[in-house]
Amino acid sequence: NIYSVTDLVPDSTLPLSPYFVLPLFSIVSLVVFLSLISIFLFNKRRVQLMLVRFMLLLLLTYIGLFFFYYVDVLSNLSGGIPKYNYALSVISTPIKIPLIGFIIPLLSAIFLFLASRGILKDEKLIRSADRLR
Repeated sequence: NIYSVTDLVPDSTLPLSPYFVLPLFSIVSLVVFLSLISIFLFNKRRVQLMLVRFMLLLLLTYIGLFFFYYVDVLSNLSGGIPKYNYALSVISTPIKIPLIGFIIPLLSAIFLFLASRGILKDEKLIRSADRLR
């Protein structure tokens, strides 16, 4: 129901479990929870950096799972190329990239990468200030 998958055969049901998207949902939930925790760890930069890198790994796992497993399963079950409600079209192809399922986690991964770079810069700045004392 989340992806609005319908079979091309009329009056048939898809054999998808309600728990089909549970791995994706659990990864996203864990990333949101760890993001909220890492915001308040600004005094412990090492732990914050470790959490940010772990979240980046989780988001890359999410993207890999989505494209190498879920899209393939959904296209095989529906009998065609998946059509998403909110999607960006790839130029001159019938392929559509889902906005919620792919673009937003990709943007989150980019921002997590930038956050890790910022945390490393802060750590270097603090170390250089400690050497001057």
